[in-house]
Amino acid sequence: MGLGPKYLEDVKDLESRCTPDERALFPPDRPRDQYILDVVSRLPEFQRPALASLVIYVWRLHNIRRPRWRLVIFVLYGLGFVLLGIPAIWTFVQVSLFALRTLFAAG
Repeated sequence: MGLGPKYLEDVKDLESRCTPDERALFPPDRPRDQYILDVVSRLPEFQRPALASLVIYVWRLHNIRRPRWRLVIFVLYGLGFVLLGIPAIWTFVQVSLFALRTLFAAG
């Protein structure tokens, strides 16, 4: 659809806005600019793999953005799972004790 050059400019813009900490985490396999431009100039069916690799690279760039916030979010998710686990474990214990009492009372 002719969006290859636009995607390439978006990638360059995204890369230019990254902090030094984010640059240290860059994926090493960035699609080369010339490769993308060569593919865009060919038939549409040849564009798909190149544009797909560029879209995947953009996703990977977004994935490494704001590394400090990612640590905070990881801790909050962990805390949330612990808080969800407490009632689940308590319910499991209550059901297990009820089952054992019923089993021993019947036997």
